[in-house]
Amino acid sequence: MAQGKPLERIKAQERLAQGCGATALAINMHLNVMGMAIDTWRRSKAPQVENLLRKIASGRLIVGGSGSEPDNAASFLRPRATARRVDGGWVVNGRKIFGTQSIALDLYFTEATCDDNPEKATIITFLIPVTRRA
Repeated sequence: MAQGKPLERIKAQERLAQGCGATALAINMHLNVMGMAIDTWRRSKAPQVENLLRKIASGRLIVGGSGSEPDNAASFLRPRATARRVDGGWVVNGRKIFGTQSIALDLYFTEATCDDNPEKATIITFLIPVTRRA
């Protein structure tokens, strides 16, 4: 993954974990999602991915999320959460049971199964803006 020098990252997270394991885990989740996005951009040079990365960097946004679902072992290869195309975007429905740092996220990473193609379901990843309640 495109996350800088892996050994330096590991050492930094080890140091963080000595003070607070939860913080080290939360930063790991952010770095993993960012690494996937950066790798996607490097492979595709897709303008929408570049725009997303620039938005995250300039807004100093925190990303993370969850693939965990009830009975996760049974649905590991195919999320039970579903995604359906609608005018202007997607409707994503599902239940996630755990999300590291979810209380502090700006963008929530998750996966869902899209059945648009009857011959083969597609697993889609999403970064969903978090709405804060007052």
